[in-house]
Amino acid sequence: MPKGEVTIAGLAFLEKAEARFGLPVDRLIEGLPVRREDFHRIDKRIPWDVLVEVCERIQAEFGAQATRDAGRCAVEGDVFRNVRRIAGLFVDTRDIYRSSLFWIAPSMFPTVKVGWEADGDRSFVVTLEIREPYRGSTAWMNLVAGGLEGIPEILGLPPAKVTAEISPRRTRYVVTPPDRRPRRRGLVQWLRSAANAIDELADQAEELRRSREARQQAVEALESREHTFANLLENLSAMGYRCSPDGRHMEVVSQGCRAITGYGPEAFLGAEALPFDDVVFPDDKPGRQLRRAASLVARETCSSEYRILTRTGEVRWVLDIGDGTYDEGGSLVAIEGVIVDITEKRKLEERLSHVHRLEAIGQLAGSVAHDFNNLLTAVLGATDLALLALPLDHPARRDVADAHAAAQRGSALTKQLLAFARQRPIEPRLLDVGALVQGVFGILARVVGGRIKLETRIGVGLWPVVADGGQLEQVIINLAANARDAMIDGGELTISVMNAEIGTSTGAGELRPGEYVVIRVEDTGTGISPHILGRVFEPFFTTKLPGQGTGLGLASSYATVVRAGGHIGLESQVGSGTCVSVYLPRAASTAAISSSGLNTSANGNAVIPSRANETGGRGASARAPRPR
Repeated sequence: MPKGEVTIAGLAFLEKAEARFGLPVDRLIEGLPVRREDFHRIDKRIPWDVLVEVCERIQAEFGAQATRDAGRCAVEGDVFRNVRRIAGLFVDTRDIYRSSLFWIAPSMFPTVKVGWEADGDRSFVVTLEIREPYRGSTAWMNLVAGGLEGIPEILGLPPAKVTAEISPRRTRYVVTPPDRRPRRRGLVQWLRSAANAIDELADQAEELRRSREARQQAVEALESREHTFANLLENLSAMGYRCSPDGRHMEVVSQGCRAITGYGPEAFLGAEALPFDDVVFPDDKPGRQLRRAASLVARETCSSEYRILTRTGEVRWVLDIGDGTYDEGGSLVAIEGVIVDITEKRKLEERLSHVHRLEAIGQLAGSVAHDFNNLLTAVLGATDLALLALPLDHPARRDVADAHAAAQRGSALTKQLLAFARQRPIEPRLLDVGALVQGVFGILARVVGGRIKLETRIGVGLWPVVADGGQLEQVIINLAANARDAMIDGGELTISVMNAEIGTSTGAGELRPGEYVVIRVEDTGTGISPHILGRVFEPFFTTKLPGQGTGLGLASSYATVVRAGGHIGLESQVGSGTCVSVYLPRAASTAAISSSGLNTSANGNAVIPSRANETGGRGASARAPRPR
């Protein structure tokens, strides 16, 4: 029997007290996990607190003396019946007390420690101590006092005299039993009665043995399940936990916490433990606490996503799924749950959202660019013809030339929009990236200006890649221009090209493992603030002043690289500079590359031609210039 449980037969006295004193049994056990039909089952167990609660209710409603009287009824139950029958002729009264205290009491109440000592010829002292951490009770001590008084009555003798120093945890009883009055019975009658009693006791002993075996098997099965669960918990990649009702202090933590938080389980356990709330990202604490509180009030499973700060300062996203654990009274005693690292999942969701935004903006940009390009075609055609028709000294010639130049700039912008919308023909071919970078060095030098030191580092034995050479050149120029704008007072710009093998452990979650050629553009500029770092590739996003940038440079560069099957990575630190890495996959085979290029868009669809049937476009293209 687990030490926290006692036999329900300890409540059998209630029925006799009900019959004798009118004790309201049903009201006394109301709301407790007991049924009165189980009172006589010696194999049925109840928590010690339930027995104590019944005694406390009796004493609170009817007083200490009524509790003692109920205790005298306890020794009239089935447990003492066979003791009375065997001891009826020869046994001394004190032997009955010893049997009750050292045989019956320990089997019924393992939560209690019993002591015995003689006190003169007739009296003796009994000490009862309720073991820690079980609940102490003066009411139960008074119940026992009544039982000690009533034991002689099972032999047909007057009650014993009992004085007690009652306290909730430990009580000392001085017991003076009545004089033993010998009774004579026929030997044959007594032997027959004793034999029957011994048979009944043997049957009870066998029943108890079977009960102990069944309970031992149940305990072993429980231990086996606990062992299995412990192994499962320790091998779980997630963090299993049990914490206090306020969620701050952990009681159980699995080894999975090390992989997620960087801390071992021991960091969250013990008196000097780190409160788990301290590793939650500060901005996410209020929302996490509100969601958990609402779920606990509704007694629902709480599922919450929030950020944590690992031991190394890394920010990670986690999914926390937990449930409240309640006692028999409905009070919250703990929260049990599991925490899973979902950082990669959140990154994928953000990338998917970014792709959807790009797709929507790209469709809009492509549609606008088509219409705008047709209008510009008419403007360019008309201004070309006007410039040919106007004399060189005509006063309107300068205005027409300005309009022509503005239309050309607008045409360049529409080309960027069409490229971003993937509606401009691409010409992928086998490229030597090192040669391409060297080929645009002169342009790059003019782009960055004389205040910035430009350096290129080209690796040896570079692998070939497949991409649109013109678009890739534009990517490099765009990155160099952005680096220049970040170095207002001058600095250094380094463009490196190298081979790289990306494995599963590199942390480049956006790239599949494989071989890549990497173009790395590093500057010593002002760097990018963390709060805008995730938006730099969004179309039309720019931190430049009006008229100094369109916000399409990095967006179109990103689209070009992704179209080539690659990826752009960006690292930046405010005040230290920025490093942009362009990953292009190594060409698998040169035989599959057509030197004439492919007239397809990156998504495999046919290229959508410009709408030449617009009135302005058709009119301008139909007129041939007439030289003067």
